[in-house]
Amino acid sequence: MLVGILESFIGGAIILPISLIFMGSRISITMSASMISLLILVLILTAIISAALGLLVGTIVKPTQAAAMFPGFLMPVVFLDSIFYTWKQLSSIPVMQVITSADPLTVINEALRGIMTPQIDSIALCLTIPAVIVWIFIPGTAALKRFDRMVYHK
Repeated sequence: MLVGILESFIGGAIILPISLIFMGSRISITMSASMISLLILVLILTAIISAALGLLVGTIVKPTQAAAMFPGFLMPVVFLDSIFYTWKQLSSIPVMQVITSADPLTVINEALRGIMTPQIDSIALCLTIPAVIVWIFIPGTAALKRFDRMVYHK
């Protein structure tokens, strides 16, 4: 899982500057020095949750079924993760707010949005950061139990 955490963190460290180059002129990023430490915390938590979810999916899906995972798992996660809209913008569709709440990427995106663009109305950091931590422990615990059974208790 440590390798997955490192891969996620490195990937995010590469993608974030690239996205700022392309999108920087369209969004107003205003961060104080204290927000940079929060950004680093959220990026580390994001790397950990990515590794936990990756390990969980890796213990559930057989390698021969990996291609089938894309339309059934990854597509809904990507399109329901509040990256293209804020969670609060879904208030006119409460059912979608509930559905997107079940997506760990929603709380990650809302936390990043709250840190990097505080002028955009998003879920409060006092809610998103604990939610990310909960999302680490739920799939992380399940993934480690499944991995332990697969490797050590065949």
